[in-house]
Amino acid sequence: MEQWYLWRRWLWLTAFIPAILIFVWPNHRWINLLALIWVAVIGAIYYYVEQRIHKQQLSLTIKSTHKQWISTMNHHRHDWMNDLQVLFGYIRLGKQERITEYVERIKGKMLAESAISKLEEPSLVSYLIGFRTIPSNFILEVSFSSKEDQRSIIIEDEQVSEIIISIISAYRIYAATDMTCDPILRLQFENNKGHLNIHFAFNGSMNNQELWQQKIEQQLNGARSVQIIGALSVEQIDLQITRA
Repeated sequence: MEQWYLWRRWLWLTAFIPAILIFVWPNHRWINLLALIWVAVIGAIYYYVEQRIHKQQLSLTIKSTHKQWISTMNHHRHDWMNDLQVLFGYIRLGKQERITEYVERIKGKMLAESAISKLEEPSLVSYLIGFRTIPSNFILEVSFSSKEDQRSIIIEDEQVSEIIISIISAYRIYAATDMTCDPILRLQFENNKGHLNIHFAFNGSMNNQELWQQKIEQQLNGARSVQIIGALSVEQIDLQITRA
């Protein structure tokens, strides 16, 4: 593909050859016809190769998306198998209270994933649901401040989606490894008087807090609809989104 981009320049440069011939023999009919054919052939080659490259890129994108979702489904299947094993263990031991508690936990996880899918912005939904397939030093927990927010919160702004993904990515890049337990990054969505509030809470530590802060500030600069509430810290980030 890179070779084609290099040859594309030389291909169009050859169009100067018939132009020079026309300049030298301006009234020669066969020269004019040859120049027309020359340019038409160049255009046909260019169009054919560009279409092939476009199809190849589209095919690679589709394959990448399929692989990502297959990986996500495999992680979900693995989680469900673990949940079933835990439930069967409690059933065999006759621990009724633990069974009820664990079922409620599974129910809460299902409701959270259902609410995430209703956020609508495709890249954000895909990123949050598939986060478990991405290598990370922490666990991501997504929640909503109320059941009403689970049903009503919708994100349609791509810039807001990019900011959320970038903040999570900054934590993923700079979060320090904890050998005792996995830190938790909590992401909460909240409707507040016509505004959308987004809260990040992290109970871990950073390898390089300065670079982490620079990355987040860089992403937030120029985002007119996004405002930081309070100070920017590793432990907590509060954003307010002004809806159009």
